[in-house]
Amino acid sequence: GACRFLPARFYQLQNNQNLSTAEELAFDLLVMGLLAANAHGVDFARCDGAGVIILMAAMIANSILVDVLLSSGGKPLEPNKQAVTDLNNAAQNSVCALAPYPATVADNPNADVTQFPFTTIFSVDRNFGIYHQKISILHNKDGFFGYCGGIDFNSDRLDDANHLNPNPFHDVHLRFQGPAVRDLALTFEERWTRDGTGALAFPTPAAADLGTPGQNIVQVARTYFKAADALRALPFAPQGDRTLANTLVQAIQNAQEYIYIEDQYFTPPQVYRDALVQKVTDAAAGNSTLKKLIVALPSITDQPFGEHTRSGLISDLFAADPTHNIVRVGYPRRHFTLPANDLRADSTRCLLGEDLDASGGANATIVLGPIERLPNPGTLLPTVPFWVAVEGELMWVYDESTAHPPDATTRRYSVLRGEPSCQFATYPGDPIAALLPAFYTNGPRPRAHKSGAAATIVNLSGIYVHAKIMLVDDIFLSIGSANMNRRGLFHDGETNMFSIPQLFKADPANPVAELRRRLWAEMLNLPADMAGPLLEDPVAAANLFDRSPYGGNRYTRIGAYPTHLMLGASTGDGLVMNVLQLAMITLAALDEIKVFDSVVDPTTGLETAH
Repeated sequence: GACRFLPARFYQLQNNQNLSTAEELAFDLLVMGLLAANAHGVDFARCDGAGVIILMAAMIANSILVDVLLSSGGKPLEPNKQAVTDLNNAAQNSVCALAPYPATVADNPNADVTQFPFTTIFSVDRNFGIYHQKISILHNKDGFFGYCGGIDFNSDRLDDANHLNPNPFHDVHLRFQGPAVRDLALTFEERWTRDGTGALAFPTPAAADLGTPGQNIVQVARTYFKAADALRALPFAPQGDRTLANTLVQAIQNAQEYIYIEDQYFTPPQVYRDALVQKVTDAAAGNSTLKKLIVALPSITDQPFGEHTRSGLISDLFAADPTHNIVRVGYPRRHFTLPANDLRADSTRCLLGEDLDASGGANATIVLGPIERLPNPGTLLPTVPFWVAVEGELMWVYDESTAHPPDATTRRYSVLRGEPSCQFATYPGDPIAALLPAFYTNGPRPRAHKSGAAATIVNLSGIYVHAKIMLVDDIFLSIGSANMNRRGLFHDGETNMFSIPQLFKADPANPVAELRRRLWAEMLNLPADMAGPLLEDPVAAANLFDRSPYGGNRYTRIGAYPTHLMLGASTGDGLVMNVLQLAMITLAALDEIKVFDSVVDPTTGLETAH
């Protein structure tokens, strides 16, 4: 048969012939940060003294490469470049074309392009948007099928509900059939007409050719930007499209029992934020029948400068729920595993290199050895930070210490010990902690250990929530590509599927209720095939999210994450989302709010349109 592919184009650089030396060096630093991370891994790009020297040396030596990149629009670094080559050669009738998103910084009313950093670092990059959609349409002997959700075509996303992947991912994708497939196929046809070449793989089917409608109302909803200049407008959405934002806000406002959200960033625009906080406020005052709001996020946000916005919303939600009965915000975490390695069985089995007293404290250090069993860059073992269990006491090793170890066979590390320092289950100021049994809120207590005590390095990985879903009352479902931020609702190209089943919500065949039970079983670390009765009633089952990790839960309070020095490479999308965290030496001088509003999470005039 035939195949057609439209991968996003990440790089759209402007060939600015009037670049000053300072501008070229600034852009060079960003490029080299990206190259260094790709070639050497995240640890190479840590912003310590050695890392800065390496990046600066590479920057000075790389001006020729920058000229090539600018003159070619950034194509040599295009992440999807190889995919285009491979897919165009994969079969006789396979065509793949990069799809550049036309939104520019000029379409963002929050951006001020007349000042730094746009006059320097971003003078060659004015396109901060992307087609973020993850959609597929398949035609085979059994008919037409549509696929939509949050899962990218990336090899590191191959994970399942057991989360045994070394870097575990949680994501959700939807398959559907029936007349709604036409709308998804039309979405692809509109984009192919603009960016593809030649005919479609198959004609967009008519609704009448897609079988008898089923028992679920399904809507294909999109986000497309509103162009400030009609010349940049998408012909199939000349005024933009904010169906996603409008529908999600209405779903929140009409919730009666529960709202369940999974999101990668959770930095929503004001209209969504206001609706959610107001709903909790009304519920706490008895003016709404809403019983629970449960939110599942990554443990720490990798959205550059996004933590302030995310934490502010979480604080507002808890403040709107003074009795702490409604709001639960957390992240899924895998239980203890030993690091995977191809070396030997005793890798990660270490010994304490000197006595360790029971005091702990902010400046505590630990000596571990022998050195060949310790985490080393370039191996399959974890590098700093990592968890270590010393005679059963769990500790968080977060950096190498500047103090010397007692001998050359060991290393000295900075370590956090005890609660609340390790922040394993709850955290200082956790508004829910007072409602939980003491067993859940007390962690491993520091105690004395003698030199030579057994120490085992363990993994306690956060499961990265990449899903973008919302379930309401077992009768409303949203699954798609749009994160709860301004990009997802007002700027980038996005597609979500909305569905309302025509069955009673308590019907065993209700697909929304079935999906909720599967997702909650995964978050609560319960066997999905056996947990049905426990999860049947969503309001009663929501109380299980208060179980601690000590009691078996994967779901953990959002603040219960130990000290970390610096986030790694972003898993976000686009050139800037990849390089912002890797060039801290330059970006430290920027106005955080300006960069966030203009580059990280841009909007368009669609946000104020109704």
